[in-house]
Order: sequence, then structure tokens, then C-alpha cells
Amino acid sequence: MIGNITVNNDGSFVREFEMYGRKIREGIYSPITQNERHRQVIKELREKEKGILGKFFLNKNFDTQYIPIVVMANPKTILNARYTSRAIRDKIIRADQLVQFIKDMDASDDLFNWTLPEVENFAKYFLGKNISDRSDYVQKYREMVRNVELEKNSETKKTEFSAKELSEKSREKLCPKCGKPLKIRTATKGAYVGKQFYGCSSFPKCRYMENIDK
Repeated sequence: MIGNITVNNDGSFVREFEMYGRKIREGIYSPITQNERHRQVIKELREKEKGILGKFFLNKNFDTQYIPIVVMANPKTILNARYTSRAIRDKIIRADQLVQFIKDMDASDDLFNWTLPEVENFAKYFLGKNISDRSDYVQKYREMVRNVELEKNSETKKTEFSAKELSEKSREKLCPKCGKPLKIRTATKGAYVGKQFYGCSSFPKCRYMENIDK
């Protein structure tokens, strides 16, 4: 997981990272929620292979047999979870805390203890249930980079267009009386018929006029 992680008080995860000099802040799917979904899948798989009595003991011991934990594997990640609840903070650890976490679990009298053969059998069981995910993550990363570049180019064009508009507006002549833009007008009657001049765009509210060669 790249970037720094903030966990909000509602348990939502926000990731912050830089790409091409641009800071990106985005919400991500909660790994805690993912863990709970995985536990539910495990429970459903186990229930299918057990009778009534087996299901009873499974449900009774399930929470002490399967402990969900989120491990922040990237050593450079800064984790900010101070604004969330203790219940959520206890489910998130850094990679360098994993060994001690496992030791604490083994030493606890409140948790179900597995023997090594049981752990090996469970590992083989779940490996047999695994469905390979053939997603091309390299391609996904390239698409993410391309989308960021497209968005960056789009923002650059918007900035250039805004600068152009601002430059054009700065060259506009403004009416010294009301501040509205002056427009080039052509006299249609009187001694100056056909001659161009600046007239206030708010005419007839403002009747300011100015010679073009002024």
C-alpha cells in the first residue's frame, strides 16, 4: 500500500501520496471491511462441511479462532489513527509489530489454541479453495498513471485558458465613470457620421464616450 494512511473516526481509510509532483488524496476500500468479508467467506465454507453439532461449536469459537488484523507492510507508510476508536486501532498494526502480536495471541488464555498439524491442515484446506486471480496489476498501474497524466494535462489546459482570458480582460478599456468595458461604436448621425469611438457598454445607463485616438 503506497502513501500515508489516515483512519477517520468512522473507520474510513484515506490515502495520501504524490505522483509527478502532485499531491493526491483519496478514499480507499477499508481493509478492515475486507477482513470481515474474508472471515464471513471462511465461516460459510466451514459451515458447509459440518453437521448441526459442528456448526454449534464453530459459531461458539469462531471469534477466538479467526482474529482479523490489518498489517501495514510498507515501512515508509505513516499511519495516523489517533482520531478513530480503540476497537479499530487495535485491528491495525505495522509489519514490525506482527511478531509480537502473534506472541501475545499465543500467550492469551482467551483465544483458541491451534496445534501445528491443525494449522497446516487449515492452510492446505484454504489453498485448495483458492481461485487464482489473474488480474494484470502492471496494466492497472499503467492505467492509473495514464489517468493521472490526462487529468494533469486537462488542468494545465484549464489554467492556460484562464490565464489567456485574464490577459484579454486586462487589455480591455474600462469606463472611467462606471467601470464597465468600453466598446467600439460607430456614429450613425451628426457631424461625426461613420467615425468610430469608444462608448460605454452600459449605454444608455452610462453615456460616457471617448475618441479612439485619445
